Amino acid sequence: MYTRFASKSTTPPSSAKRPPAGKQKISSLTEKRQADAARKASQLLNRLTKASKKTSQDAPKVSPSENVLPASTTINPTETEILPAEVEAAEQTTIEIDEQEEAVRARIIKQRRKILWPGIWTVFAVAGTYGAFAYLDAKSNKAAVSGLEQQPDRIQLPPTWFLTPTVVRDGIAAGWKELDKLTIGIVVASVAIQLTRRSPLPFWENLIHVTGERKYTAFTYLFVHSNWGHLGQNMLALCWFLPGVVRYFDGDFFHTAAFFVSVPLITSYFQHFTFRMGAMQGIPLNMGSSGAIVAVFGAFCMVYPDEKMWWPSGLILRLDAKYWAGLFAFWQLAALVKTPSGGNRPAFIVHLLSLGLGASYVYFDGKNNIWRPLLSQFSKNDLITMSQ
Repeated sequence: MYTRFASKSTTPPSSAKRPPAGKQKISSLTEKRQADAARKASQLLNRLTKASKKTSQDAPKVSPSENVLPASTTINPTETEILPAEVEAAEQTTIEIDEQEEAVRARIIKQRRKILWPGIWTVFAVAGTYGAFAYLDAKSNKAAVSGLEQQPDRIQLPPTWFLTPTVVRDGIAAGWKELDKLTIGIVVASVAIQLTRRSPLPFWENLIHVTGERKYTAFTYLFVHSNWGHLGQNMLALCWFLPGVVRYFDGDFFHTAAFFVSVPLITSYFQHFTFRMGAMQGIPLNMGSSGAIVAVFGAFCMVYPDEKMWWPSGLILRLDAKYWAGLFAFWQLAALVKTPSGGNRPAFIVHLLSLGLGASYVYFDGKNNIWRPLLSQFSKNDLITMSQ
């Protein structure tokens, strides 16, 4: 999910009194400013539930000195969530930011246009992720190292083109039976992190990723979700597709985890190109695991291209997985073209990129060309150490 924050106000006339030193007003006609976005995002999202139950007349007035996200902040949501209309109704309010916050905003805008050093960091981050998981795998999973770990056959559903009560019943039973520990662990971790959203401690908001700010959040933002609906949608898709990919990876949780975590690292880097080309304004807050899940979906469709599957948007129609992948790509591309330059275009770009990454990983046999040699290398080092 990509939530874009932008402040809007009218430009004060030249004869008006200038704001106090260290403060400046924000013009909607010239620029959109947001500083310390992760902190303020948390404060807004924590207020959404309560705010939706109040009328604008009953809304409390907040003094400028309080650390609360200004009412003029607007959100452009992606995916399927709907945010309260109160956010849209407050666009004309003028807010002020101090010099320190303006310096943070300027630094983010400068850093997110860089290409070389973020690229080098991404290469090392992905290589380190794969290396760390392969090392842990070699230490704890001898069956995976030898390649002898056997997986039971997948449960086959009736290959009907339409959703029937029998397919629904058998599909639920098969999905429950095929759930693996990695999928359950990701769901539990995401729910646990979501429970900390209302915590007074600055934890949840520090996991949100802002391109050009802290780099470590590229590892954490896929576990952060804006609300329970957003979380539920992503976790349902995760439970739908990840067990099949785990099975394709021979039940190797470490390999699957490395793949799942590495995708957001790569897509986060490509956002730098989006900002450098001027295709995005404001300061997006990256949260949610949709990018990683779309990569899992892409891998699933490559592994099981002819498997009939159902998708909520298809009503009662069941299509081959390869057809759903094509329809999804077309839907994201159409949304990308339709969305204006200042909208959430990076979300659709990331989804398309993630779909390609997942499909390419299977097509070019990343399991045998990347993971197995890496795993064998760590296993070989252990054998050399034992012989010495």
